[in-house]
Amino acid sequence: MLQISVTFIDDASARWDLVRAFLVLRRRVFIDRMDWSLQSHKDIEFEQYDTLGHATYVIAHQGDRVVAGARLLR
Repeated sequence: MLQISVTFIDDASARWDLVRAFLVLRRRVFIDRMDWSLQSHKDIEFEQYDTLGHATYVIAHQGDRVVAGARLLR
């Protein structure tokens, strides 16, 4: 069953597993598949907006497996 979770980076301790899986997915899509030159560390892609107080994540997942998501900024 597909679930949608909304989490804030300062609230991420409860759902940090989903946020991290979303960052891994972003790396696979943007760096590995699309060959974009973006910042990454090990298996995650991140930007200056992936910090406390900036980002809200809307993540579609089946259990712990993230299938889609979006990062929302104010």
